Amino acid sequence: VPVGDQPPDIEIQIRDMILEYIAKPTAIILAVTAANTDLANSDALMLARQVDPAGNRTIGVLTKLDIMDKGTNAMDMLLGKVVPLQNGLCWCDQSQSRRYCERTADPQSS
Repeated sequence: VPVGDQPPDIEIQIRDMILEYIAKPTAIILAVTAANTDLANSDALMLARQVDPAGNRTIGVLTKLDIMDKGTNAMDMLLGKVVPLQNGLCWCDQSQSRRYCERTADPQSS
């Protein structure tokens, strides 16, 4: 949605710019998605799949695990059961002023 003096087609301009860069066969795609959203409908993953359908250049990054609703669990996402990724999924958590980043899949084991 355009804000302030942004052009009415700002969303299209941004999408086209992203696609221009990630379409390059040498680009590594970091598809960043918040854990408190629906991973299966992630814009980042949808764009990545358009240019890298096999997922050879895509690494998922899951953020905001620390603000997920109580009682919810990200384990299926982290294990690649929701959206399987060739190169796995990283997760980042920032809680109590500490930062963690972990990989949940070893690409060599695939």
